Amino acid sequence: MKRFYKAATAAPAETGFTVTLDGRAIRTPATTPFIVPTLALAQAIASEWDAQEGELDQSVMRLTTLAYAALDRTRISRHMVIDETAAYAGSDLLCYRADDPQELLEEQTKAWQPLLDWAASDLQIDLTVARGIVRVTQSDAALQTAKDLVAACDNFALAAVDRMTHITGSLIIALAVLRGRLQAEEAYEISHMEDRWQTKLWGTDEEAEERHNIRIAEMVAAQKFVIALG
Repeated sequence: MKRFYKAATAAPAETGFTVTLDGRAIRTPATTPFIVPTLALAQAIASEWDAQEGELDQSVMRLTTLAYAALDRTRISRHMVIDETAAYAGSDLLCYRADDPQELLEEQTKAWQPLLDWAASDLQIDLTVARGIVRVTQSDAALQTAKDLVAACDNFALAAVDRMTHITGSLIIALAVLRGRLQAEEAYEISHMEDRWQTKLWGTDEEAEERHNIRIAEMVAAQKFVIALG
């Protein structure tokens, strides 16, 4: 679809803020009224629409996509999204270190252990670490605390945390970005240390690198999204 509007702007709505195209409020793909909780987020989303030229490319409108997810998925299936996202605490990436090589194990430990220590001290999510692929059973207390923290997110923050958790394979990393403990790019690199290790050994795969770049952009957008929520 080609761009059919002259201007995209943020505007007040009955219960928040919306984005208008030539004065007409947009809706989600499920025709839900597009209403976000803060002016900052509405302005950032309007900027995405205003930046479009020629054919509309929804794939690069990542803030819009997250807002759609909040309104059409998280709002409707909130309990399911909470359960799916919180479940990552039971198999969090940070808990599974490489068997070898030793250098990779040391790099993972250096990057990951401070985040697990932070989760234990600041979030009261105390997770057990293993090496290799042997599954670790986490405590009921840790899993319940993780679920409570996820459930405390509103629908918009939950949509962002859900996406970041899926990209990184780690609820702890997603919560660290949400709380300003990590920047998005660093969070992504920390979660893909083994991929980067393989690249260092065998060289760059162009398709894989393109996938990495897309996911990094998604992480950056998710962080921008939660910052705009205030």
